[in-house]
Amino acid sequence: MTGARRSQGSGPESAASRLGATFQGAFPSEGEGRADAVGFLLLLVTLALTAAVDPPLAPLTILGRSHNGILGPVVGTRLVELFAFLTTFVTFFSRSSARPLRPLALPLAALAGVVVAGLGQLVPLPAGWLRIASPVNALIYHDARATLSQFGAALPSNRISIAPTETAGVLLVVLAAGALFLSAASLVRSRARLRLLAAVLFLSAAAGAARGMAEGFPGRPAGGADGCAARLEIAAAIGFAFVWAEILTGRARSTPGLDPSERIERRILPLAGRIAAWAGAGAGALVVASGSRSGAAAATIAAVLLPLAAILHARARRRWRAAFGLAAGAAAFAAAAYLLFGRPGTVGDLLRRDPAAANTASSAASIEAWRQFPIFGSGMGTFAEGFARVQKSATPERMREPGSDVFGWLVTTGAVGAALATLLASSVLFLLCRAWLRQKHREESAYALGGAGALLSILVQGLGAPVLTGTAVPIALAVLLGASWAAARAGSNEKEDFLR
Repeated sequence: MTGARRSQGSGPESAASRLGATFQGAFPSEGEGRADAVGFLLLLVTLALTAAVDPPLAPLTILGRSHNGILGPVVGTRLVELFAFLTTFVTFFSRSSARPLRPLALPLAALAGVVVAGLGQLVPLPAGWLRIASPVNALIYHDARATLSQFGAALPSNRISIAPTETAGVLLVVLAAGALFLSAASLVRSRARLRLLAAVLFLSAAAGAARGMAEGFPGRPAGGADGCAARLEIAAAIGFAFVWAEILTGRARSTPGLDPSERIERRILPLAGRIAAWAGAGAGALVVASGSRSGAAAATIAAVLLPLAAILHARARRRWRAAFGLAAGAAAFAAAAYLLFGRPGTVGDLLRRDPAAANTASSAASIEAWRQFPIFGSGMGTFAEGFARVQKSATPERMREPGSDVFGWLVTTGAVGAALATLLASSVLFLLCRAWLRQKHREESAYALGGAGALLSILVQGLGAPVLTGTAVPIALAVLLGASWAAARAGSNEKEDFLR
């Protein structure tokens, strides 16, 4: 009788009621949180827009003519950047106070250095200064001015960047990603917002990857197999956070006295759904990146290292249950990978035919191109122009994208930019892992670990593939890292209202 009464009075919450509670917690109708609710909504909209870039939405055919529409190749990227800056403006000019930035002093200094280096590539310089800073860049501009003067055309100013428009475009993406990192770190102030943001991140990353696969990996590698795999790696990291948070906290919903059906609905079904999301994204990332060693390594590392780190965490409880749940996820991961890729005639055969694989620059040629611009680079986003100087000795077709993020960054930003980027990535990963180890709250630690895993997998894949050359992956990764940092730091300040 008592069990039946408990089943009627305090039965499992429906999915709709839980979703309503999440929205109510994320968008409070009153109080100080109402001001930055607008900023959080803009953040979600920005993430949703990333699903339509890299590659952009297919052109529309109207009256027999092709139209790129509002989300064309350039307009879509600029729209994402516009919402990113608008989100940051609303966030930091609302009444809600931003979190202390002192713990992030090193990565923020490195990010500022990257931005300054990019701006320095755009600043006009006297010819003598440019010859000292970068002799090859000075020679390129000298030849260009000599050619244009014969036709009476306007002469370009001497700059480090040999393609200023491309450099300005990449610099805007860097600024937008940095701004969204700070916005997410400030706006994610409750568990409701953390859960909602993670869900939108997962769906936008998965949707963007699905679009790329459905369209046959068109355009740049950022919208090809490598870009789709990177999106799925981000989704897989978030999916793992879903699973681990449910394992650590789901037992609280399984109170004594519940009948078997109610226990299944409260405990088994939520866990099974999260395992399916994690396994699907992870298997998809492994399949899509099958033609890339670094991509396959990144997907494997995320699938193995994240569960291992979670189980060995000092604060994990009932490890045998956690191990069972993660073993089930690994089994589902392996089964999905086999069904998609292991058998002949499946989607794996199609995915291996990525045309972007033919555009991989050799390591030796990329190093040779870097030696042309060793200190300050050829300019952000100018790999095609910089690599063209050694193109004849490398491949017969013009290379438009680097063979990896490492070589791309070396050629376009030189030793200075490469050192700053390395410092930025390594410091963020170190601080996030340290904050995760110190986090005492179970759900927050799960999302912090997921963010660290996403960053690690993207960095590993970037060693042998260009995954950060577009817009969607840097933006999504920056938002996830900002939210993970907020989760990892939750509870460190008694004034925080995160744990609700």
